[in-house]
Amino acid sequence: LLDTVVEQAPILASFTDLINQEGQVVSSTDFAGKHMLLMFGFSSCKHICPAELGMVSQLLNKLGETADKLQAVFITIDPKNDTVERLNEYHKAFDSRIQMLTGDEEV
Repeated sequence: LLDTVVEQAPILASFTDLINQEGQVVSSTDFAGKHMLLMFGFSSCKHICPAELGMVSQLLNKLGETADKLQAVFITIDPKNDTVERLNEYHKAFDSRIQMLTGDEEV
């Protein structure tokens, strides 16, 4: 991941009305002008999700000053259990530059 160069065109993704770990409503347009790295997981994931989030932190550190051009976004696949409060607590163990989002189960 850290030494990979992507040659193909990026995939465009968008989302609206998700809630971050601080309780703020967030849409993909809030990150206009940045590349987004989207990850999907859940806070009770014991192995893959923490490892993935750790690699993203390494990537952001390796990018140095250019890291501000990338927004890492972790979107839960378990919104029933991953409440704002739970994501806020989970977020404390990882890089503060990563946004963690939850939402309505129907979304």
